[in-house]
Formats: sequence, C-alpha cells, structure tokens
Amino acid sequence: MPNKKLSQISQIKLERYLLKELSHAELKEIEKEIENDKSLRKRLENIKKSDGEILKKYKPSDMARQILLKHKISESQKVEKKKAKSFLSNFQILSAATAVCALAIVLLLPNIQKNSSDYNNLARLEKTRIKGDASKLFIYLQRNNRIDLLSEGSVVFKGDLIQAAYLSEADFGVILSIDGRGKVSLHFPLKENLTTKLNKNQKTKLPYSYELDDAPAFERFFFLFSDNEIDLKKVLRSAEILAQDNARAFEESLDAGENTGQISFRLIKGERN
Repeated sequence: MPNKKLSQISQIKLERYLLKELSHAELKEIEKEIENDKSLRKRLENIKKSDGEILKKYKPSDMARQILLKHKISESQKVEKKKAKSFLSNFQILSAATAVCALAIVLLLPNIQKNSSDYNNLARLEKTRIKGDASKLFIYLQRNNRIDLLSEGSVVFKGDLIQAAYLSEADFGVILSIDGRGKVSLHFPLKENLTTKLNKNQKTKLPYSYELDDAPAFERFFFLFSDNEIDLKKVLRSAEILAQDNARAFEESLDAGENTGQISFRLIKGERN
C-alpha cells in the first residue's frame, strides 16, 4: 500500500529538491521516499524531461520583439550617475572573462562566493517572502543546440536565446527585465492590459523565447508575486525609474508594494572575442 506521506510532497518541493535548495535533513528524507515509491521517481523524471524540452518548443516571435521595443528607453533621456558611467565604459573594453571578474568585484555582494550554489542563495536572499520559499524563477539558455538551466551570475552573449519559467503558490505575478542600457522589457503578461493571473502551483514556461541584444553589462530579471492582482502599470513605472541608474538597477529591488514579493535573477553580458 502506498505511503500517504508521499502524496503530500508538492511539485514545488520536488523542484527545490532537484536544485538542492532544501535542508540536509529534508534532502535525506525525500531521498528515502524516492527509493520506496516508483510514482515519486516518475514525477522527478517528468520534471527533468520538462526542463530539457523548455526551449525546443518555443522560438523567438515578432510579438516578443514588439514588446521589447515598446518599453525601450531612449539613451538620450537617461541621466546616469558618475559611478554608472565609469562602470559601463570600463566594462565594454574588457574581454568576457575579465569583465565578469570586474563586475563581481564592483557590484556583487562581498560575502557571496562565485559558485552556482551561492548565486542561487543570492536570489533567494533578495526575495520578500509572501509564502515561504514557494515562488521560484527559472532562466534557461539555448546555445548551439544545447539547453541549460542557468544560475545567478551566468555569462551570456548577444544573440543567445533565453527562456523563463516560474513556479509559485501565489495567485498573481509579473516577470520583467532591465538591461545595461536601461531598457525595461515585459515578459509576463504579454501586454499591459492582460491579467497578471499565474498558473498556481505548477511550473509554467512563458510562451516565447527572448533573444538578447547588444545591451552591455547585464540583463536582470524580476519575478513579482502576490495573492492580489498586481498593478502592472505601477510596476512598469517603478522599473523604468530604477532602470535610469545602472548601478541601482543591478543592485536594488523594485518598489512593488508591501504585499508583493519579488525575486531577481542577474545575467552578466559578455563580449565575444
């Protein structure tokens, strides 16, 4: 007879198990249950298979490019602080490897070590917790017919295809990004007049991939989530204000209100030799 306890393991907890984000005791407990339950092992295999298929199904669309252009902020309208200007001018002349190191020294939190586990920890530390650790943002990369789940601080290049997915117990959410040129791009919902309603408690891929342009320095994704409908226009205004200062856009959170949690995910823009 199946153990009733196994049926209580949520999809979110299994996702966190695969990413090694649970405590040591929880990881051990789930490992034991996996050994004793074929259906649980099947669920894990389905999650892994879904991750592998995430970018094979969706390709860049004209709609995505139109959305990017719609929220573009003219460089002539930006007023950059001295620190941001210095950072960008120095960054653009470095090689990709040197640029990553320089950016980490200048901008990343000093107590976060540069490895995949710690980068994931950085994303979790920035989250305003609405429902524990239940909300997650996944960023995938398709390059040279290879699909990879990225970690915080991964290096990407112009022309790379990015696919976002989310998992949350919240009812509503917004996904957007800010790049090193100060451009704000809305990824979910597709348009400002659409609902921010999420597919609750199920991993959901956005319906298109996103091709990175030549904006320098970084691309930072934000996932906002709430139990109430989110004021999308207000969020976009907040993002546009933050995007005017590159140093702030790289480090600070969005002003999204007290009852709205948020996760951010940074990608570092490199330059090909």
